[in-house]
Amino acid sequence: HGNAVLQHLMDFNLLPSLLRLIDYPNKEVQNETLWVISNISTGRHAQIQLLIEAQVIPKLISLLKCWEKRERVDREIFKESAWILVDILSNGTEGQVQYMLNQHVLESFCEVLQHHAKIGDGEALKIVLEGFQRILLREGLEFRSQFSRILDDYHIRSILQELMNEEEHSHSIVELATNIALWTS
Repeated sequence: HGNAVLQHLMDFNLLPSLLRLIDYPNKEVQNETLWVISNISTGRHAQIQLLIEAQVIPKLISLLKCWEKRERVDREIFKESAWILVDILSNGTEGQVQYMLNQHVLESFCEVLQHHAKIGDGEALKIVLEGFQRILLREGLEFRSQFSRILDDYHIRSILQELMNEEEHSHSIVELATNIALWTS
């Protein structure tokens, strides 16, 4: 039933309006907008494709980079944006995932990991690690050498080692970091 409602909204060209609402100055409106997009991102491949065609992905990636520009971004907006990207990496077709890789989503996740102390949110860190794990668990994708190169370019292996050895992190963060380190070694 939920997919039918979403598809009905999509048929009315909802995405351009949602894209504009992501920039609306009210955080509650932004959060609700991202919640709707999140529901679309867990839908069928056709719905994910509409998100791609509406240029939602670059907007979400830009929300991840707000810390880089020293802009204050609401933690919930940051996390919801990251979850949407992770959902698309998990649920998208091989072509949709390749589009995400071409949009530099992995590099954006690496930048988040590089600055996790500045971001100061264990849940956001966990979301990014979950994104890495989910893409590594996908079968049939021919990107492992690209993924490995990106990890090296951003010195992620040493960050994973730090995360595995820091006692302040939750068990789930340590476990994710360990799994990713093992799968990419």
